[in-house]
Amino acid sequence: MNATTLLLGTYLLADGEIFETLDPAVRAVVQRPVKDPAPVLVPEFPWETSMHFYGSAVAVAANDLRIYYACNAVGHHDVDGAPDGPSSCCVAVSADNGTTWTRPMLQGSVPYNNWTRTNMVFTSGGGWFDSMLLLPLGMPAPFPRGAPAGTRFVMAFDDGVSDPAGLRVLQLAVSADGFRFTVLSPPMASKDSSFADTSVSLSFDPATREFVAFGRYDGYPNQHPERPQCGKQIPNFNMQSVRAVRRATSPGGSLVNFSLAAHVPLHFDKLDDQCVDVYNTAAWIASAGVRQWSNDSTSARGGATTERAYLAFPAFYQHYGWTVNDGVLDVRFMFSRDGISFRYIGGDRRAFIPRGIGAAAGKEQSLFDEEEGGFPAQWDAGIAYMYRGVIDVGDGTQEMYYFGQQGSHAHQDCCSRGKFGIGRARILKDRWIALALDAPHAGPATNGSAANVTMMTQPVLLPSCAHIGGGRGNATLTMTLNVEVSVGGSVSMAVLVAETGTPVPGFSHAEAMTIYGNRLAAPLKFSGDEGNFSLLPAVPLRLQFILRAPARVFAWEFHCINV
Repeated sequence: MNATTLLLGTYLLADGEIFETLDPAVRAVVQRPVKDPAPVLVPEFPWETSMHFYGSAVAVAANDLRIYYACNAVGHHDVDGAPDGPSSCCVAVSADNGTTWTRPMLQGSVPYNNWTRTNMVFTSGGGWFDSMLLLPLGMPAPFPRGAPAGTRFVMAFDDGVSDPAGLRVLQLAVSADGFRFTVLSPPMASKDSSFADTSVSLSFDPATREFVAFGRYDGYPNQHPERPQCGKQIPNFNMQSVRAVRRATSPGGSLVNFSLAAHVPLHFDKLDDQCVDVYNTAAWIASAGVRQWSNDSTSARGGATTERAYLAFPAFYQHYGWTVNDGVLDVRFMFSRDGISFRYIGGDRRAFIPRGIGAAAGKEQSLFDEEEGGFPAQWDAGIAYMYRGVIDVGDGTQEMYYFGQQGSHAHQDCCSRGKFGIGRARILKDRWIALALDAPHAGPATNGSAANVTMMTQPVLLPSCAHIGGGRGNATLTMTLNVEVSVGGSVSMAVLVAETGTPVPGFSHAEAMTIYGNRLAAPLKFSGDEGNFSLLPAVPLRLQFILRAPARVFAWEFHCINV
């Protein structure tokens, strides 16, 4: 019997593809984060009078959170009177889980006029900083290939320079501490219509040991027989080809051997009108298998592994018709297991980070009134643009950061306080997507009650803890659930032998402890063994969940506890 091998760590349930039986009353629902009302970072120094769209958030340690963001001086607003400067990469740090941020004035940083110390860690000389990747600890040599030993930070940037063919060049730079960077050679890629000029997002996939880059593609055909017309003619807007996102990979842990895939994983679809395209990527790997260096630390008993999850937050650009390249941008949420096929969850394409209340202003003619109901538009009313990365802050929440702007794309009042900045949004840990039973089931009775529904997995093989403690076999396998159960609801789980469909003795629903409440890591326990999943046979099994409304299930997690 074919079976899917599960790994240690978190498995996001997403839209339920792991389940062979999923009651139609259970819906996949996107959970949205809560924004802070004001930006956490606004311009402070003359070299960052423009804090631009692109950035990344990383957690180096529990008391060392960092935001890397594109910054440059804009001459007519520069208090030092300097001319427009090149785009650089600035850094801000936080020691209190993102509540306050400071700019470190670094020895050996990029200087600015009479400032010998700044928070600029790198300057591209004319292009853009795109994204920062923090590599996991414990990567064995020779990974990453092509980079100096001790490399933990990998930066993607456009250096603004053309190669011999006249194409702009995409580069990588690496660092051990995130403050001093060395440019790698040869360049990652030349930028043509296949991999264009903004916000290349890097990830490392430990399952395949590939570096994965998502970058903008400017030549995607703007054609679909069912796609609505946008109803307006926009000056110099190319109605024949628009922006989308392509994918490049570098196998074997190499940082110098990227190849561009033909497939375009992120793009408009038939429900978007012809004046909508994808402006940037903000896609990366985030899930269980990524929290460890490789799958070697989990025992695979055979079959395929499925824990990888790609989260994508592309900025979709709605072009409006009074000036060139003007409009508003929303962040959407898309999900993928392989980084190739991305999908909306439950068809939900609403803004994942809603823009601020009020209306954005256009460059030459107002897109909307700048005041609504007698109050001005909020600082992020025109654009929301996700930074790469999610930070676990240790209190049961995860933080995301984004660039927000009051004006539309062409109305970038980038140097006025209150008009733009870097915002924070918080979400409970791993609660991106819920399998939700919000209303009582109306179908036939399940397990004695019409309010109960069943979800049952495909045949699975559980992870093993045999490698823990030097292989002495004294570690136990446990399982927890991330659930939100409201009053009247409940969740329980039984383990069945896949071939026969019968419960494993000691792991039936009658012996299962029912889960109530709002729990990020509710232990699955049974009356006889207190939840020791190491006692289960090493054969294909099925996990059978019974939900009673109202209940939502987000993820499960397997742990090895060394006893």
